[in-house]
Amino acid sequence: MKRLREYTDPREKKSDADRAWGYIRSVSWSDPTIENKIEYTCLVHGLTDRGLTLARERDLDPDHMGRSFQEFSNDHVDHELRLNDFVDSLATALQEKRLELIVMRINLKRKHIHPDLLFYIYDPANDMRSAPIFLEYEKQKRGRYDDGKPQIIKKVESLAQYYDSPECERDFNFRKFYLVVILRTERKANFLLKDLCDRGVNRHPVLVASEPAFNVSLMQTKFRSVGGETYSLLDL
Repeated sequence: MKRLREYTDPREKKSDADRAWGYIRSVSWSDPTIENKIEYTCLVHGLTDRGLTLARERDLDPDHMGRSFQEFSNDHVDHELRLNDFVDSLATALQEKRLELIVMRINLKRKHIHPDLLFYIYDPANDMRSAPIFLEYEKQKRGRYDDGKPQIIKKVESLAQYYDSPECERDFNFRKFYLVVILRTERKANFLLKDLCDRGVNRHPVLVASEPAFNVSLMQTKFRSVGGETYSLLDL
């Protein structure tokens, strides 16, 4: 999906159905971090089921890693865009160091977990890759609870319990991994780290950062552990 400025008449009313056609589906999107949404509105474009089928017929998705835009609700678009930005920024930063990014974004859902991404950092010169890294990126929608707990905490706890388990080895052919969690604000990041410490989730490799903590290069961003240590992605 790519972001394009919407130059259509703002007085013209269009429904989602009007913007969904043929091979491409388009929905209106506003950055939730910008207060004046009238001045900054975009159309987000993605391939429909039909478009994805055509792309695969023309060998544009040889590994079948693409996802149809019809899978996403309008509320999920912002989350998907932020994941795309993270992957693009990280891949660009790694290329500058002659490293590569290996990403899996589909078929990750298991019985008790559903991470946003699984990725590795690969060094082609030495034919070595990092430990597996799961990513959880906080969604825009607030107030979501699961079994009485904020959803992000519930998901982190589930992945912490999944760490070094027979189920993890059966599902992914590895037992140990890092879990990187990204939240919208530094206050939320501090709260999550304290909450995980209070809940005893402090012996698992959970690393937390906030969007404002991102440096110009993700390679320099410091992710904090529950125990207080800091790591960069190249340390993993």
